[in-house]
Parts: sequence; structure tokens; C-alpha cells
Amino acid sequence: MDVGIKINATKNVFEDNESIVLKREDVPDHLPLFPNIGAVNFLTTRVGFQYTVEDLVIHCGWECLEEFGRFSGHPYRVWCFISDAFWQIPTRVTRYKKLWRYHKEFLQTPGIGEIGPEVELSSEKEIRFAGVVEVAGEALIQALKLVRINRSCAIILSCRHDFPSEDQVRALFDQAFYDKKGRRETKVNFAALSASACIHGDAVLRVWGFFDDIEASAHLIAKQDIADEFARYLEKHRS
Repeated sequence: MDVGIKINATKNVFEDNESIVLKREDVPDHLPLFPNIGAVNFLTTRVGFQYTVEDLVIHCGWECLEEFGRFSGHPYRVWCFISDAFWQIPTRVTRYKKLWRYHKEFLQTPGIGEIGPEVELSSEKEIRFAGVVEVAGEALIQALKLVRINRSCAIILSCRHDFPSEDQVRALFDQAFYDKKGRRETKVNFAALSASACIHGDAVLRVWGFFDDIEASAHLIAKQDIADEFARYLEKHRS
């Protein structure tokens, strides 16, 4: 795709966050100390109607992950975190369908790797399901499409071997849908998710761009030192 991508770095996502819009007050109180978090941003602008915003988002996200893989030497596995957006009544049908039956076509896409467990989360008399699935190739493209339009999903990069475990999925759910008022949000809280992920050395890819936008972007959010090194790598190898 012959599209120009502008790359810039964010020194602190909670201070210099014009293009990411993460707020420190959205981070859980039990995480008062966590590493400084930076980001590397891949941005492009739609000119004419040759490409859709979805095309541009995929292009930015793919390019970002490809470059990060070259930079890091590919120790990170790319995971798509998927969750129900809304609480459901715990009927037999709900518990039978769980999560993956709603994403059957996605899970049959070439490039799907390890599939984590379907984890049931409960709140009073309602339930939701969440899980993670490893993606690459065509499956990564489908994952980028999914997280662009579905705000209860996210892409996370991790070197941890226990990442697809039930305990980790529960922890991800708590981080992703954190709300200070005690309610679980229906869309991912990227401030809380990024802060928690960076403590463990993970990184978060956030993509942005809707049908009526003229700009599309992908933001690789990680510990500040990792983001800084990645930015220097890009400056050297893409100049």
C-alpha cells in the first residue's frame, strides 16, 4: 500500500498524550507506582477515496507490529484480548455459547495460534466471558479489524509464558474494564490496561480510525525505555 506514514514518539502518555488521550485518573488506585509509559505513534491521513479508514488502520497497525518485531527480535507474542461488551443473564444457552462460538469464523482464520480458555466473569446475577487468542498473518489483520470497531477488545504483546492462563485472563478483564465507581465498563480502559501491562513488561497496541475520520493511527504503548529505544530504531532504519 503506497501510503505515507508519519511516526512520532510520546514521552509520557499521561502528560504528552494529544494523540492517545490517556488520563492518569483512569488508572486504579492500587497502582500508584508503575514505570513511566511512552508510546510510538504511526499516523496516516486519508487522501481521496482510494483507501478506506479501515485499510489505513490495518496498514498502520501492521507496519507498527512488523517494525516492533524487527526491533525486538520477535520475543513478543501478539494476542487479541476478546470480551463480551455487556453483562448477560446466566442461562444454559449463554453458558453453552460462551465466547468462542460467537467468533468461530475468526478462530478459523489462517494465522491463529494458541487459543486461551473461555473465562466466565460474574457480577451479582449476570455474567460475561473473556479470553485471549494468539494472532499472526491473516489472523492479525482480522484482529486489527475487530479491535477497531469493537471497544471491548484489545491487542497486547507479551513475552510471558503464562499469558493465556485463566488467571491472566481474569486479571486482564479486571484491568481492561476497571472503573473507579465499582462498575465494569463496556469498553476497554486503555489507561488502566496499559499501566498494568507495562508493569509486567507487556505492550499494548491501540488503533484508531472510524468511517468518517480522515486520520488513522496505531499506538505502541510500552515502558518508556522500550518506547524510546523503538523510536531510535525507527529513526535510524526508516530515514
